[in-house]
Amino acid sequence: MAEEVAKRLPDRALTLAFIDPEALDAKFETLRRLTVNRRVDLLILLADAFDIVRNVDEYERNPGNKLDMTLGTQCDWRTPWKKLTNRSGPNVRQFFFDLYCSQLKLLGYVEFGSKVIESPRGPIYKLVYASKHSRGLDFWNKALAREKDGQSSLFDR
Repeated sequence: MAEEVAKRLPDRALTLAFIDPEALDAKFETLRRLTVNRRVDLLILLADAFDIVRNVDEYERNPGNKLDMTLGTQCDWRTPWKKLTNRSGPNVRQFFFDLYCSQLKLLGYVEFGSKVIESPRGPIYKLVYASKHSRGLDFWNKALAREKDGQSSLFDR
């Protein structure tokens, strides 16, 4: 299906794909198929607190799981994971965000941004922005900024 969507994109179109899975259900291979040879910026819901932090021990024990598919089957996340001594929620989320961005670099992405989405009880997931162009981050930062009149950003409404 990702190939079908990609085929419909005009060759020189600048596109934003919003990937909004319920949990860790956006496979890395799907992102590769969607974005190969295309100028597609990504806005991805990464269920870091909601899924990764809660289930990382199970994912570590069971290869071929949702986390492996999200990061890409060629990603050896378990080796650096074993070296991570501070496995507090914030450190785990940062570890996997950094790893996810390094995987997206393999697809040609060079600029990254993020926004933590919180509930009254704390963080639940992170929006990850990725662009293949250096100016992409300018657009992301403008979307997050407050207007001069105090109007909330795109994600604070």
